[in-house]
Amino acid sequence: MAIDTNFTTPSSPPSSSDPINFRTRADAFVAWLVTLVTQLISFITQLNSTETNINAKEASTVAASAAAVASANYQ
Repeated sequence: MAIDTNFTTPSSPPSSSDPINFRTRADAFVAWLVTLVTQLISFITQLNSTETNINAKEASTVAASAAAVASANYQ
């Protein structure tokens, strides 16, 4: 399973050099932070799933390898 989380770019952060739009930009930036956390949770969930997949395939490969060695050494 491919990891397919797309992270959004942040809106312009609030700036004291733009006091007129400070509150609007602060609200938008905080909303983006909430979205970022949700995207990070999705990314970590997919990453954990991929790790589980890799570990299962490794265990399967090790078992197949051991079976092949045992078969080759059978007398």
